[in-house]
Amino acid sequence: MREILQSNWVACALLVLGAFSPGANAQDAAVPEGLGFEAGPFRFVPSLGLTYSYDDNVARTAEFEQGTHFHVVSPGIRVELPTRNALLSLTWEYDFGRYRSYRIGGFDYDGLDDYDDRLLALDLSWSPTSRHRIEAWAMDVEGHDDRGVGSRQGFGALEPIPVDTWEESSVGARWEYGGTTARGRLTLDAGLDQREYTNNPDYTSFRSYDSRHLGAGFDWRVRSRLRLGVGVDSADFSYD
Repeated sequence: MREILQSNWVACALLVLGAFSPGANAQDAAVPEGLGFEAGPFRFVPSLGLTYSYDDNVARTAEFEQGTHFHVVSPGIRVELPTRNALLSLTWEYDFGRYRSYRIGGFDYDGLDDYDDRLLALDLSWSPTSRHRIEAWAMDVEGHDDRGVGSRQGFGALEPIPVDTWEESSVGARWEYGGTTARGRLTLDAGLDQREYTNNPDYTSFRSYDSRHLGAGFDWRVRSRLRLGVGVDSADFSYD
């Protein structure tokens, strides 16, 4: 049994997750009016988040359950350049995660669960006509796998070494044909993704991968508030 008790404090401008999601359209991607500040043609929206939590089974094991407190500080900023029919945005986010020291089976895990995650994303949403919408994005991420997940489950999670870390880069694009009031809409999308694990090779050497994604979808408005859709997706993963 694992339980996390969590409290959150957010200061400055709170950014909705959808606003940072690559590939969101211009309306969905734009930060709500009233947040941030403008300088010339640019709009700047800073953010700062603070999360304090308690995890009663940090290693996610059936035996040797041990709890600990941790906090995450999350600064970020989003820069937008809107035009008449397009929105270009650059997003930077950081998560500093720090765990209180704990012991399992005589081993000290001081600092071994700490992490510094980073995200840098560039998004473009462009509507050259009322029927065409093109979205493109590129991301560079440094992240981690929590203790007890991924390659380190069960007793592997108890080894007193740092959590697995990785670097990931991805690019993608989506084309949509059909206006917001059109009866039918067609969507095509494609993307490339690469993840490379950067430590603990005894556990992670087989987990790095490249992937390719292709997708297509079509939906039809049968009533004013009812649309029926069909889609097909293909993903190809190649592991090192």
